[in-house]
Amino acid sequence: MSNQKRVFLALVSLLIGMGVFFANRPEPRYVSPYVPGATPPPVTELGQEPIQVTPTPAPDAPPVQANTVTYYQIVDSPDGPILRPATRELAGEKPTNEARLAAAVVAMTEGATPALPKGTTLLRLKIEGTTALLDFSKELKENFSGGDKAEQLAINALTATAGQLPRIETVQIFIDGAVVETLGGSQSLLRPLKVPQKN
Repeated sequence: MSNQKRVFLALVSLLIGMGVFFANRPEPRYVSPYVPGATPPPVTELGQEPIQVTPTPAPDAPPVQANTVTYYQIVDSPDGPILRPATRELAGEKPTNEARLAAAVVAMTEGATPALPKGTTLLRLKIEGTTALLDFSKELKENFSGGDKAEQLAINALTATAGQLPRIETVQIFIDGAVVETLGGSQSLLRPLKVPQKN
């Protein structure tokens, strides 16, 4: 038998063997992520996520530098009050995240159109992991004028301001060192609030 015939027979044998191997392989089993009969966990009123209306900076807004911080003011628009971003410069070359957030929160209690109720003061601020802990004076609740829209704007101003800092994902609000159920009645403050989604 010539060498060419031997090579040809060897190739044919190899191809036949591969065909038998692949023909006997079990089909991969598809596992569906859906479990029939499963129901989602119940959502209680206090556990519902806040409806976030993310304040959008103006297209011509300058980029935020390390020594500046963005905060929000309430302004009137044809559709009613909205949040408008503003910036504040901080002293020092590299202020800490706590200093930047504190300056922004304080700025939201000042001016003619503050995002937080007049007379509100920031008593304490701490960052634990990915959560910003903000402790306010009793005026945050006592001087709140009421209304779902006003409550939404105040909460969105706080979460959006905290969310600009790296690694901050949630905000927990306290009043005089204690967790409160709500500010105006429509949004629970018993759990940390998620910051708007970062780009």
